[in-house]
Amino acid sequence: MSQSPIDMLSIRESWRMFRILAEIVDGFETLSDLGPCVSIFGSARVKPENPLYAEGETIAKLLVESGYGVITGGGPGLMEAGNKGATEAGGTSVGLHIQLPHEQECNKYVKIRSDYRYFFLRKLMFVKYALAYVVMPGGMGTIAPNPYYTPEVAAECMEKIFLPTIKAMNAEGCPFKGCLYFGLMLTPDGPKVIEYNCRFGDPETQVVLPLLESDLLKVMTACTEGTLADTEVRFSDGAAACVILASGGYPVAYEKGKPITGLVDGQLPDEPNVTVYHSGTAITEDGQLVTNGGRVLGVTATAPGLPRAISIAYEAAEHIRFDKLHKRTDIGMRALKALAEKQ
Repeated sequence: MSQSPIDMLSIRESWRMFRILAEIVDGFETLSDLGPCVSIFGSARVKPENPLYAEGETIAKLLVESGYGVITGGGPGLMEAGNKGATEAGGTSVGLHIQLPHEQECNKYVKIRSDYRYFFLRKLMFVKYALAYVVMPGGMGTIAPNPYYTPEVAAECMEKIFLPTIKAMNAEGCPFKGCLYFGLMLTPDGPKVIEYNCRFGDPETQVVLPLLESDLLKVMTACTEGTLADTEVRFSDGAAACVILASGGYPVAYEKGKPITGLVDGQLPDEPNVTVYHSGTAITEDGQLVTNGGRVLGVTATAPGLPRAISIAYEAAEHIRFDKLHKRTDIGMRALKALAEKQ
């Protein structure tokens, strides 16, 4: 006779249930009298001198003037800009702060702070207490491999997340075949799942697949036919970095149809270690390549090591031009810091 899942809970998991309930109660008590609020989301890496930071402040001030408070994740960057704008306008400024091992503390402009260990509870509070959401730029670049994803973390993910997910789907009679994307976050309690996607992640894939040495078609065919266990999936020991070139004003409002220069047949000439991925481009009737979206191009470079891959990607991006082009200048900086700390 098989055990019921509730009977299989360990003592540690039982105490985790109490911590989750306590966090929910604490969050409800802290936020119950907020009044109408709007959440502002965006990159934590945006510096105060970046024009987007000023835009975040302005949006928050306008929301306060219209009778709304502002809720952010409480961190730096665009979250700080939102809290700063709300505070300086005399409005409600809330930070839902997640406790992470590699992140900064809550920003100083938060006036009402609520702390969380569990990411899904933080999301719950955003959904419960925000009437609307303002989403500012994020997803502007990627690197691989990630130095924070150590062999120990990988083993823990395999044991506690990947295999249990697959086994659960099999147990329900819904075996999965395809690409299952795990969106993970490292927390003081270990890696946690933010989301699942039944597709390749973007722009994450733009740095993962260039490192794949095996034939992708053979891997996908084996997955479909159920022979993946007998198929070699081999990655190189090198590194890759991707820098996104975006339209000015993304993701709020941006113009399309800006001519793109520097590319030949969609790629950079004489750059064997660089691939330019097109995500927001179009070709006009007269054959001109133009912008046609917010995130326009992904410039990906490969190299034996991550520092060189990042350098090549940024050097390559300088050869591409279009009006109001915007890119971040700090892609991979935290990873480089982590690598330096290990030496």
